[in-house]
Amino acid sequence: MKELIKQIFKFLIVGTLAFIIDYCFYIVLINLNINYLIASFISFSLSLIFNYYASTKYVFKTITTKTVIIKFILLSISGLILNEIFIRRVYI
Repeated sequence: MKELIKQIFKFLIVGTLAFIIDYCFYIVLINLNINYLIASFISFSLSLIFNYYASTKYVFKTITTKTVIIKFILLSISGLILNEIFIRRVYI
């Protein structure tokens, strides 16, 4: 049970850091006059790379297999599509 609580805490930290990376890169890119959809795509992708690396190395400590990578990519694409839809609605 203690290990599960530690894992949840680490997951929350990694998720928070990924959000901060996403948000900060987005703001920087917007201030560089990059289109908001492109900025959103880039910042989301960078935070996603961090999230994957940190989650597999520090949170779950899993051995990366093709199945894990494929599932992560599919879920990430779903998240990216939702992110682009929501960010577009903000700017309309």
